[in-house]
Amino acid sequence: MAYRPVAEDQSSGQTGTVSLPLKKIEINDHLARQDDHSYMLNDVFANFVKSEHEKVKAGRKRIGLLRTDLNCLTHVLNHLGEHLISQIDDDVVAFYQGQRRNEGVKPVTINTEVRKLRLMLKWCFRKRMIDQMPVITDLVEPPVQTEVPTLHELLSILEHLPFRHRVLTRLMCETGLRVSEAMGLRWKQVDLVRLVIKIGDTTEMTPKTAHSHREVMIGEGLAQDLIALGQEHAHVFPGFRDPSIPMDNYRKALKTAVKKSGVMRYGEPMRFTPKFGRKAFTSYQWLRCIPLELIRKTVGHSPNSRVTEKNYLHMPAESARDAVLVLNVLAEKAK
Repeated sequence: MAYRPVAEDQSSGQTGTVSLPLKKIEINDHLARQDDHSYMLNDVFANFVKSEHEKVKAGRKRIGLLRTDLNCLTHVLNHLGEHLISQIDDDVVAFYQGQRRNEGVKPVTINTEVRKLRLMLKWCFRKRMIDQMPVITDLVEPPVQTEVPTLHELLSILEHLPFRHRVLTRLMCETGLRVSEAMGLRWKQVDLVRLVIKIGDTTEMTPKTAHSHREVMIGEGLAQDLIALGQEHAHVFPGFRDPSIPMDNYRKALKTAVKKSGVMRYGEPMRFTPKFGRKAFTSYQWLRCIPLELIRKTVGHSPNSRVTEKNYLHMPAESARDAVLVLNVLAEKAK
């Protein structure tokens, strides 16, 4: 049996030898003791949040997205906070999903909460607090009916918005800018002579991908609306309370405008969020027979991206109505 010399024994002052198999046993015991003292989800939460705040400071993450993460994780911690992170697996998550469904929470919301849990576990994995990432199964979500308004409906919605919100919505509908790109827009990015907006690095947010760096052309009408906003602040759409930071939300104003416009779907006011401006741009451009390659370039997608077609092309109701096949009318035209 092979032996390996070790450090001098402090109690006797003599040098001894320890066999390699014994050393392996000591290491295994040490690792086992570490597993016994695994961290709970509540234990690592504060450090995870600190890490996410650093991303916000570095411009790698929006503060609004961090708020969403924290809101979702609040529910997760209420149910799973005392679980050891090393023991969170698909069975534990299934138990959580069942509890949330019993509380009347929709599958899409539960899946969002589980994605935030997965985000936190990935952070634990990178910090070597767990040996592997658990494989988690999401709930089946019912399909979401997404439809952009017709052109006349959109104009009606715009008319019922306060002027600044109207210009912001028009900007996204006519250029396809992301919500974060539009809200964080600075005057130094706007060239009112060439009628071009330059999208790229800003102090608020780094570009989502390399293809986010682009120049977007605007029309005369939108340019005149932008000029009417005034250029007293660095941001085109400054915050109400603190003009030194950009506006971060106007969902309530948009929802109110939809109600006042009377645009309805299935007996209820049409669902139209700030993100729908980007979808409206993509859909309208597609109906105008603008090449998909140019649409992708304008919205900042990669040339081969499938996201544009999958998530952003939604036909307005009037276009779908025009495509309805009526056999007797077709037969009359064929005579």
